[in-house]
Amino acid sequence: MAGGPRFLSARFLYSILCIVLMSQGCGGGSGKSSSRQSKIVTRERAIASVKLMRGIFAIAGLGRKATRASAGVSRLHLFASVLRHTRDIPQGYDAETGLYYVVTTNPDGSGKQDLFADVGLTKPAGSFTWKTPVWNQDKVDSYPAKIHSEYRIQEGDFAGETGTLDSTLKDSTGDNGSLHIDLTTKANEHAVADFEIVNGVVSGKDAISLPDGTNYGEEDVTQSDGTMLCTITFADESVITLDMLPDGTMTEVLKESDGTVDATGTVQADGMDTISYSDGSQESVDVDTVDSGDASK
Repeated sequence: MAGGPRFLSARFLYSILCIVLMSQGCGGGSGKSSSRQSKIVTRERAIASVKLMRGIFAIAGLGRKATRASAGVSRLHLFASVLRHTRDIPQGYDAETGLYYVVTTNPDGSGKQDLFADVGLTKPAGSFTWKTPVWNQDKVDSYPAKIHSEYRIQEGDFAGETGTLDSTLKDSTGDNGSLHIDLTTKANEHAVADFEIVNGVVSGKDAISLPDGTNYGEEDVTQSDGTMLCTITFADESVITLDMLPDGTMTEVLKESDGTVDATGTVQADGMDTISYSDGSQESVDVDTVDSGDASK
């Protein structure tokens, strides 16, 4: 039994040392891995949330200079023009998609907005195509009126987006109505969004599904100063808030369920997002083109 106490003491100290090392994440322990995964999730959620928000708003016509109450929703205004049998703006520049367009309206109210990547209208970039409007009780000029359209974007910031847009106009102004959007991106991200427009003031709710199985909800509310506040909530109760100015630029804050700030960011109108993480690091990414990865990790 000689040396027994020394042996027991050494073994006891070794056990304590192992516990300390594991709790600190040293020597390749789980602490570093957990921290790294947390930052990965933060990054992926920051990118995906801004990307999908921009994509939805572009289809709705909310993107740039369209959150002010006086601006209304350009897509709804386009259809109001169709219902009035006028061609107020037969061609021009669509600031929401960043593409040029030509509008063709048929006698029955059906029509098409062809999109182009160049001002010379020589490079096709997609289209919005709509069917004959459905009037209230089938009486022409009787509201509400409904228009179903399909869209596909082939060029620009939102290339690869496809889906449907159902518009309900409550009057001929284009300032009152609703939009129901079903959107799929080229990365197979899916969004369903519903917007209500009252006197040009917009509010909305969105449901987002990412390819990795991540799902989240978003609520969009126009503020009294003309900005739009978007609140995104994930299943783990973490929250992202996006504050969009009338010029399309945004600020973002990502918080865990306990209120801890994981990251903040600023987003330019062209989709460049500068993200500042809680560990002091920073990066700039184009949310429209970068792969956000797996947000469920």
